[in-house]
Amino acid sequence: MSAERKIGAISAAAKSMYGAMRWRDAGENPAFSSLCLAVLDYSRRMGPLQRPLNREGRQEITGLLRIIEIVNDWYDLGKLDASGYRQLRRRMGEQADGKMAENWRKAFALMRKVEKTRPQPPFANSGIKPEMIIAYREQQNAIITALLYSSTHGIPFEELIDNGERISISSAAPDDLQTLYWLILAFQVVDDQVGWRGDAAAKRPSFYTAFCPNGDVFSTGAKEKMDELHDQYIKRARAANPDFSCPLILAMKAVKATFPPLINLARRTKSGPLVKFWKERGLSRDMSLE
Repeated sequence: MSAERKIGAISAAAKSMYGAMRWRDAGENPAFSSLCLAVLDYSRRMGPLQRPLNREGRQEITGLLRIIEIVNDWYDLGKLDASGYRQLRRRMGEQADGKMAENWRKAFALMRKVEKTRPQPPFANSGIKPEMIIAYREQQNAIITALLYSSTHGIPFEELIDNGERISISSAAPDDLQTLYWLILAFQVVDDQVGWRGDAAAKRPSFYTAFCPNGDVFSTGAKEKMDELHDQYIKRARAANPDFSCPLILAMKAVKATFPPLINLARRTKSGPLVKFWKERGLSRDMSLE
């Protein structure tokens, strides 16, 4: 990658992040929503459209993130925000072209298909192998990433997903979607390392419970296995589109280096400006900062 192209990619990513941070309608999980908006906006700037998300596009992405969160809460916690779900579905139906509602209908059908294969606790001594939980998480994220990318770029959802025996991003999908998918998985490995307490308590199938099925803090070699999986995802992201992935991988390295120690510090202090910073940004409900 030439120095000029590298600078251009980093500049585009910085503009996307700045725009996402200024967005005032980021929903109930503003930090995660802002991160998603920044990455998707960057893909628009670097893709064939070569222009950022407009206000309507940001609102659409924010709505999709919220409805995905509602569905995840139902499957993970057994809690359903029925009124919130109905309101968001009504907004989808009000769109003139109906594309958002149609894409959601198809994506939700695949989510339900994957949830039928959800590994159920207890994970230890039950024949559930780490590969089964990892496959579940990868399929989940393939559907969500393709749905968000479809909304961002106006590409039909079904053209981005391979609905085979194991759901995955289509091999014919754009390279930058492949990169986003692998990077999102890498980020989730880090997030699961930090938020392991919530996954252990709720007995959720996560990258943490895949390698620590008994809910141990970190059983022998578990962190190393998670780090290895994270690095594999990063390599795949880079291989899919080296130029596009450059600033995103730099950001991911910074997150992995700083995110866990900062959260651990916040947990130890239990109060003060650092804890307030994380809570205000809704970074995660499973950080055990309360």
